[in-house]
Amino acid sequence: EFYKISQVNIAEMRGEKPPSPATLDIIFSTPHYDIDRINNRYVHKRKHGKKAIIVPKEEQLLIVEGWAIDAEAKDEAGGVYIDIDGKFYSTLYGIELRDGIRGGIVNPLGKSIYRNSCYAGIIPIPEVGQGLHTLSIKVLTKDKMAYYKNEEKILLEIR
Repeated sequence: EFYKISQVNIAEMRGEKPPSPATLDIIFSTPHYDIDRINNRYVHKRKHGKKAIIVPKEEQLLIVEGWAIDAEAKDEAGGVYIDIDGKFYSTLYGIELRDGIRGGIVNPLGKSIYRNSCYAGIIPIPEVGQGLHTLSIKVLTKDKMAYYKNEEKILLEIR
């Protein structure tokens, strides 16, 4: 098991989600984050729209995993949303990355407070639909009053 859930996530597991980015202010600054995997397919070689990540519709669920922090506050983020074609999907944020697995992600800026900075989102594939889509991440500020505008898009093809 790659991730384990920390105590930080109990509220979110009970359905208490952070506010939707559609209702928040925008920070025009590059967020500190990464999308590590989509359905166990590593994303790093497919960023910047060069090549789509292909997910067969038979997989039924789209699982997006990564990490994100509030760069300006130098702290954990207030939450993370997945944006697919302009529609926001919530994630479980605050997941602890196990020691020794991916040390650079556990501690992206040299601080142990980022230990619980991982997220995972699970979206039913029928909700997204077949075809070519754009996926990006919205990182909420620690105080949940704004989100970082992210220009990076990943092509996703469901077929």
